[in-house]
Parts: sequence; structure tokens; C-alpha cells
Amino acid sequence: MLALVFLCQGIQAPFEKDEESRPAGLIRDVVRRGNWFVPYDDYREPSRKPPLFYWLSAIAAKASGGVVDEARARAVSVAAAVAVSVAVMAFSAACLGEAGGRLAFLFLLGIYGFSARAAYARTDMLFTALLFGAWCALYSQIEGGASRGRTFLAGLLIALAILTKGPLALVLCGFAVVIYLMLSGRNPLRLLREAWLWQTLAVALAMAALWYAPAFLSSGSLLSVQFGQENLGHLLPAQLGGTGEAARPFYYIAARMVGTSLPLSLFIPALLFALADAPVWAAARKPILYQLSIVLAVLVVFSLATSKRDIYMLPALPSLAILLAGLFTVGPRLGAGYARRLWDAAGVVLAAAALAIVVGAVLVSHIGALPEAITARLKSSDAAYAVLFVDGITNWRWRFVVFICASGIAAIAISFALIRRRPTWVATGVALMSIAGVSLWIGTLRPELARSRSLKDFAAKVQTIVGDGNVYVLGGMEYELSFYLGRGVPVWNPGKTDAAPNPPYYVVASGEEFAKLAPDVRAALRILARTQSPLRRSQMILLKVDKVPSPRAAPTRS
Repeated sequence: MLALVFLCQGIQAPFEKDEESRPAGLIRDVVRRGNWFVPYDDYREPSRKPPLFYWLSAIAAKASGGVVDEARARAVSVAAAVAVSVAVMAFSAACLGEAGGRLAFLFLLGIYGFSARAAYARTDMLFTALLFGAWCALYSQIEGGASRGRTFLAGLLIALAILTKGPLALVLCGFAVVIYLMLSGRNPLRLLREAWLWQTLAVALAMAALWYAPAFLSSGSLLSVQFGQENLGHLLPAQLGGTGEAARPFYYIAARMVGTSLPLSLFIPALLFALADAPVWAAARKPILYQLSIVLAVLVVFSLATSKRDIYMLPALPSLAILLAGLFTVGPRLGAGYARRLWDAAGVVLAAAALAIVVGAVLVSHIGALPEAITARLKSSDAAYAVLFVDGITNWRWRFVVFICASGIAAIAISFALIRRRPTWVATGVALMSIAGVSLWIGTLRPELARSRSLKDFAAKVQTIVGDGNVYVLGGMEYELSFYLGRGVPVWNPGKTDAAPNPPYYVVASGEEFAKLAPDVRAALRILARTQSPLRRSQMILLKVDKVPSPRAAPTRS
């Protein structure tokens, strides 16, 4: 219940851009048109992912009134995140003790990269829940406690993960098992003799084939989209047939994993040195190495992949929470080596950072020119978040007061713990500060930014003005606008007058796209409405077309 209440923060925030609005359109297609087999988005393109997430979300929407809105589109992801947090607590309690289980649970909720993706209408959290469940079920199988029940459970969960995000589940599980056996000093090839391995694989492939086989037979294009583009296309470089999108440096995934798990990630260097000290872990060493293996598998696979996105690291974060909880559980047994020194150094840095937050908040609220100096040099979303943060502090809103007080308490608790050598107090301070910060972000900052940038209110204004009239968008497909208008909004090209009906009709354009039109075309268009939020990246404009544009009036590009 604690996880559910915590992770539901921001569940009703409006969609922003296409990351959530496109999947929400797929869910609505299932609810409205009954396209359960292959859902289609608002532009009538088939789903790029297998349909399990859309099935479950559509069932949830139908069971609660048949309406697809932000909360219903995100409900499955929240439920999956709650399941992951409980599974993390259970696995940790089994190998680290009851206190270690509670600590891992709190650490996971305090990792921004995890909690921020809970109330998120995408397939990734459901995939993470199924993959982590399968990973935990496989542990006793590998360690010699194989049973038919766990074999079937692992196969079932892997099959459902494949039906959520494709065969990536098999790749990550298989690679992580190889890493674990190598870390344990065992030959991975010996596992091929185990009957349970082939039984698990057979269950997974057979159940996944119940959808894949008829889907690919009925539509050959799905094979190239879901396997060629969404799986191999994101792993391979563009020269070998990959999509080439979201290409980033090799270290991007590792850097983002560290960044989105702050301040907990400050203890990762201590963890790495502590892992080398086998005696301090005692019986917990094997399960800790086991969870380390899936973290390494995610890092290696997605660091080598051409396409790198923040959300790709999500399957590693539950295991990272277990590893960090393990560090604090064995903390009293650490000697005076590098692990202890790095652990102390991380505590000092964190206590200083917590104190700096309190001092900074006081300065921001009392020095009038400081907020403007802070936000003046920032750009895009960083500047928008900074504006909201400074406004919350200067007006002493309650969530910001809670975060500042939590930071002060954390600074005191961690400082006291470092002096008295009490890792439990350090863990308490870290968890308190992490959860307070994440709660502020997912419960206030991100929803407020989404409300400022979303097209939800603008779409309502557009609907009021145009009624049943034809609406087009200038530039490219606009999933967010389409979702809130309840229909796909076709792309308008002023150079192809046969692509639109006879005037009058309406066009939605961003300020940049509108500025690229030829001057005589701009002069012929009537502006009816604009978005007013100063936090939007670009202003959106509703235009009315009263006459057919000249064929020579194609957009001019600077």
C-alpha cells in the first residue's frame, strides 16, 4: 500500500509529447474498435511492440468505465512497479534478512529512474516486472533447487515479457546467467545439460508463439517492424541495418544509471570494493552476485546497442537497490580497507550535499536576485524545472518544505552515524533524503511542468473552435494533439493542395514551422488561438485556411 500510494503520484498529469500519448492511442484503439490482435495508433499504424501491455491497459479501462485517460493508461505500469518493489523486498529479506528487505524496498522507491517510470504509459515497467520475476524464479533453479513449478513459472514470465517487449527478455536473461556462472567460477556450458533449462525455454517460446505466429502470418510487415526495427534495429549500427536513432556515447547508459539513482549511487564505488571481500557477505554472497549479473547484462547490452535511451536501464534498477541494501547490511563487518574509506567518503559528500540544500533554500528565499541568476543560464527543461523549483522554495510550498526538512534531518543523521560508525543511521538518512526528493519530483515538479507544456488545454480550445471541422497539423505527426482531440490529425502540406479538402479548414502549427512558411502564405492564414505557457519549448498556433494556398507556397527552409 505504501508503494501504491507513493508511486501513484502524478498519475493524472497530462501527457506531454508522443512518448505516452502514442501508446495511449493504441490502448484507445483496443477499447473503441476492438483491435485486440494488433492495435493501431491514431495514425492507423500498427503497434511497434507486442500487445500484452495494451491488452491489460484496455481491460483496466473497460473495467473502470470504458474511458482511456491519463490515469487509466498508466494504471498497469503502476501496478507493475508495485509488484517489483514487493519482489525486491521479498528477495532481499530472503538473502539479507528482514531489515535488508525493508531497506531494499525503500532504496528502490528512492531511485528516481525507477519511481519516475511507474506512472508512465509505456511497456517498460511491465517488462521490468516480468523480467525481474523470471530472474528471481530462476535463482533456485540454477543453484540446484529445480522444481517443475518454478520451471513453469519462469517460462511463463519470460513468455509474458516477450509478449510485452519482444525477445529482449531471453537475451538479457541468458546473458545474465552466463555472467553469474562466470562470476561464481563455474562453466556456463554445463548448464546446457540441465533439463529444466530446455523446459523453461520451451514453455517461454511456445506461449509467446501463440500470438507471434498468427500475427506474423497475417501481416508480414509486423516481422520487419517488431523484430527488424524495434529489436535488431536498435541494437545494430546504421551501417548494418540498424535504425540509427538515439545514438549516444558508449558510456551513456552507465552515466544515466548513476545520475538517476543519486544520492544512492554515491555508494557504488564502495560497493564495488566490498564485493571483492567475500567473507563479509557470508551466505548472501551468491544472491548478491546473482543480482549483480543482471545489472552487468543490462549495462553491457545497452552500452553496445546503437540506440540508447534513459528508460533502457530500468530492468537493472531493482537489482541495484538490492545490491546497495546489501552494502549497508554488511557495513558493520567492513574492515578499514578501500570499501570502508569510500563508504565514509560517500557519507561525508552526502551529508554536505544535504546541508547545502538547506542553506541554498534559505538563500534563495531571502536573496531576491539569486533565483533569476540561477535560471538565467539554463536552457530547455532544465530551466523550466529550475523555475518551478525556485518558485516552490520562495513561496514555501509544503512539498518543498518537507524536502528541505528531510534534507536537514538526513544531514544530521548521516553526520552522527559517521562519527558513531552506525551504517543503519546512514541508510536511514539516505533513504529519507532520496524518497523526499523523488516524491517532490514525481508529485510536484514533473506534473506541473507537464501541465504547463501539454497540449491538453489547447486541444480543448481547438475542439471548441473547430467543432466537426477538418483539422490538420503542419510539420509532422502529432500524437499528443491527436490523443486529446480523439482522432488522428493529418499532416498538412501547403504545396500539395489536393491533400486537404476545400476551404475553410484548420491547421495547427508550431511557431517554428509557421515561421518557415512563405510570407504570402502566412499572410493568408488567420490566427485563431495560441498556447500561452512560457515553459513550452515552442508556441502552438491554430490557423484557419479560408482559401486554397498557391502551389508555389511550399514551406521555405532556412
